[in-house]
Amino acid sequence: MIHLQLKARSALCAVALVVPASFSSCNSPVKPDHFEATVMKVIHAFHDRDGATLNGLISEETGLAMIYRIGVFDEYVLVDSIDFEQPVPEYLGYPDMVAVPDSVHYAELPVYDCGEMVWDKTGLFADTTRSDDKLAQTALNLVKYRGDSIPQAELAHFRNLAQLSRRIVLADYEDDELIFNLTLIADKWYLTLIDRVTTDCSA
Repeated sequence: MIHLQLKARSALCAVALVVPASFSSCNSPVKPDHFEATVMKVIHAFHDRDGATLNGLISEETGLAMIYRIGVFDEYVLVDSIDFEQPVPEYLGYPDMVAVPDSVHYAELPVYDCGEMVWDKTGLFADTTRSDDKLAQTALNLVKYRGDSIPQAELAHFRNLAQLSRRIVLADYEDDELIFNLTLIADKWYLTLIDRVTTDCSA
């Protein structure tokens, strides 16, 4: 696992600006066939600990963002692969999935309650009518509240990716949650983000 260089990350900015017709509006629904096949591919790969399949779903130019929390602030790191023996962050292993859902529910996403430590509903959900800007917001918060120096080109790249990204939530009562983004780049869905903070109620 290596960190991607800014030059490589910025190279995709121009690509991300080319928005396919099905994404002409942030609230436009997407056709579920190819999308759902990729969702299920990700889920099965995590269940099987199949790093090769997951890494084949990561764009070489964009990489994969891992969002996690240390202390007060949400952090992100960009990696080019997933290694089940070296999770990100190191202290939080990837979920052990006992069962794999057989379909995706297209509806509002589950909400996690930190008071009760439970989801308001369980299952595999995707809201394809909404884009997801969690990575962009995480980076902007680090700049605004912690004073991080993040290049404008990188922030613009994250904002562009947000228009093409859809959030998927696998919520389970047995702490088997998996939250990730798929992003449509050049007519193909890529795994671009794994959210490890939504159920982290430590802050």
